[in-house]
Amino acid sequence: MLASLLALALSASPASHGCPDASVRLGNAGAPTQLRAHIDPTSTSALGTVLELRRLVTERPEDVAVTLQWTHLAVRLDPRADRVRIWVAAMASAGHMMGALRVVRRDGVDRVYVRLGTAHGRARLAKELGVDPGALDQLAERRCHDAQMETTRREVAARMSERGTAVFRLPVFFVDDLTFEDSGLLDRVRPVLARRRSRARTAAERPPPGAPPAKASSPRLLRPDVRTAPLGGPGLRHVFVLLARSEDDPALFTLLPPVLAHRNSHPAEVSVYVVARGLGLEHGLRQRMCRAEAAGLMPAYLQYLSRDPSMRFSDPATDPLLAALDSIEVDPPCDLEPDEGEEALPDGGWLDGVPVTRGDLEELGKALERLDAARRPLAPLLAPGTDDL
Repeated sequence: MLASLLALALSASPASHGCPDASVRLGNAGAPTQLRAHIDPTSTSALGTVLELRRLVTERPEDVAVTLQWTHLAVRLDPRADRVRIWVAAMASAGHMMGALRVVRRDGVDRVYVRLGTAHGRARLAKELGVDPGALDQLAERRCHDAQMETTRREVAARMSERGTAVFRLPVFFVDDLTFEDSGLLDRVRPVLARRRSRARTAAERPPPGAPPAKASSPRLLRPDVRTAPLGGPGLRHVFVLLARSEDDPALFTLLPPVLAHRNSHPAEVSVYVVARGLGLEHGLRQRMCRAEAAGLMPAYLQYLSRDPSMRFSDPATDPLLAALDSIEVDPPCDLEPDEGEEALPDGGWLDGVPVTRGDLEELGKALERLDAARRPLAPLLAPGTDDL
């Protein structure tokens, strides 16, 4: 088992833009936890870090996969170290990562740089790593990996900057949206992965949530007995009722817009009643609603009412609409006296008999799902103030 995992570990990604990807993957690529490790190959701790990551993968082969990516810090004052980094990345892309890291750990950056600079030194390195000398010469001169390491460096720096850390040390690790530094012994990686595993296990064992309890509601506002016909018809499953005293009532342009927007995309879910309160002679809302219903202009009139009063006349369709409503003759004439039953209703907006705010209506789809979930066979017994539609 261990041998097969270690063999799988030394796999590199396909070539991109003519340069093989030098990153190395350890473990099962389909593991639920994906850990990205960003390592400076010239660091004295690089070999130890890779060995610890290999051990981590063998300990948790079904849970964790690791991607090793080579990079450097922003300050690059030593061209010898740059040359050695490029060589290690090239060797890793050819499947000789461990051998190259062992050479750097044993000989140090300066000596490896000198050996790479001479034909004799490269021949001895090739023999030591079991690589064809000609292939090693080509790998030693490959410079395209420098661009890959620079791209990785920028990504690491951006992630560390987001968490407020401008100065950091490698290695740096990514797990989901978490970014952090650690030592070569993985002192922080292991606790992070353990907590993640514990949270996943807890979530898997948590029972599914039950249906929410039904809210107490007003039966009179489930199916209101008012003279105005609803927008959408009386047979829909959900009912929204809004009570207003004038065309300038804030409830109109506060509560109507999200409900009408939901009806545009889900026309068969919610019927809308707007109930005019008070005397008809006070504001004209009652007259215009009566005429809009008689002329089939109720949708257009409710769209007009849903706009802020200061913005209504910026729409070129407003003047023709109001002119048409004010010129309609209704036979029999509209009853402008307030109905006693309407005046007894409470102010505000109501959804299926439950009072709602603008915040509730912004997530109207979710609110309707909760109302549907709350309609259970025992709801009338559990909440006597509710009525099942």
